[in-house]
Amino acid sequence: MSDATGQAGLMGIMLSIIAIIIVLLAGSIAYSKAFRVKNRIIDAIEKQNGYNSITKTNIDKTLGDIGYKTIDRSKYLSYCPTNKFAGFDLETSQYPGYLYCIYKKSSGEKYYKVVSFMYFDIPFIGSHLLIPVTGETKVLYSGDSWKTVE
Repeated sequence: MSDATGQAGLMGIMLSIIAIIIVLLAGSIAYSKAFRVKNRIIDAIEKQNGYNSITKTNIDKTLGDIGYKTIDRSKYLSYCPTNKFAGFDLETSQYPGYLYCIYKKSSGEKYYKVVSFMYFDIPFIGSHLLIPVTGETKVLYSGDSWKTVE
């Protein structure tokens, strides 16, 4: 009888280790995708010297190619406030969209801050877990206006 309880304990330890490995693997895959998305957004902004409609079109095409998940923006408005650039049209009810945020930053030099998200959809719980991954463009503008740096 003691062999049966010993086997059950060993099985519990093995299942715990396997679960930890699966969580770490899923986390690293999600981080890798969010990091890649952030870098592609930064590249698109730097290529166009700012965020505009051409940049948004290029970003949406790139995110579609990567396989970044589209979401219903109404659930995640708190992640990208309406006064900031975002991966969806904040003025219309365009659903769905890619969840990323782009902020204009000014502190003497002007640049953009980009936030993409690690996305976890946890089965059976039904909630979504979003973890931000941030990055910044190089300095695109200098001085008082948003003129391109020479």
